[in-house]
Amino acid sequence: MAPKGILGAFSTAMNLILEGKVKETVHNAFWDHLKEQLSATPPDFSCALELLKEIKEILLSLLLPRQNRLRIEIEEALDMDLLKQEAEHGALKVLSLSKYVLN
Repeated sequence: MAPKGILGAFSTAMNLILEGKVKETVHNAFWDHLKEQLSATPPDFSCALELLKEIKEILLSLLLPRQNRLRIEIEEALDMDLLKQEAEHGALKVLSLSKYVLN
């Protein structure tokens, strides 16, 4: 019979492997779903807009209180109401929006 320590270590290792596989699967499923939505005719921007909303919140949370000009720039560039309207009317400029977020 194997010592309990070895079985415990094996169990922990298996749990870590399983956890990694689950994370990878969820990650891939998310990006596959987003790609599928954006490739649809007409494109479905609902998940992309939610993702942009989260990105906006993260960017704003990283700013210092004195960085008002940058805060205003982010608020204007990622105006979620405007982006939603643009998406609904097929006028969303995905490339320029992507470049803004990545820069």
